[in-house]
Amino acid sequence: MQRIITSLLLLFAVTTTVAFAQNQEIRLDNNAMIWVDGTSTLHDWTVESARAAGIIVITNDAISSVSVQVDANSLESGKSGMDRRMYDALDVRGNNQIRFESSSITLNDDLRSGVATGQLTIAGQTRDHEVPFELENDGSDWKFTGQTALLMTTFDIDPPTAVMGTVRTGDEVVIRFEINSSQPLFVNAQ
Repeated sequence: MQRIITSLLLLFAVTTTVAFAQNQEIRLDNNAMIWVDGTSTLHDWTVESARAAGIIVITNDAISSVSVQVDANSLESGKSGMDRRMYDALDVRGNNQIRFESSSITLNDDLRSGVATGQLTIAGQTRDHEVPFELENDGSDWKFTGQTALLMTTFDIDPPTAVMGTVRTGDEVVIRFEINSSQPLFVNAQ
């Protein structure tokens, strides 16, 4: 009996060590930039945030998940009136987080681009979404970039207006991102 218990403890210790050795988390604590580009009847516009955070999980040298959050209150255009209308449209008082949680990652044959598929939450509304991305490596530093288009109305957001409705924001926006890391992001995708 003593031998069985010792064997089970040894097996548990070995499998636990292997499991921990196979997972790596890369934290994206404010080393990511997010831009949202859009149009209006008056001019094109961009808002940005340098306060994005998240985690990339690597399992067995393959990226297994991506989770990114942006505080919607950190998006800024440099124009207070536009920012107020954007915050109202995004319902930041009740839903201040913009979040993407991947369910799968597909890497293309070039090993430098792919698609993250998952759940995108904006203004409290969650929808399935695909986010294409590209990877660059200059030896020690990695850059993870991409962009994805979406319609505000898909997330039940009424495109903001100004000047008694004479200036209207276009429904489509493009979200761009750049994440920098000095750690290798991954070798393969799952």
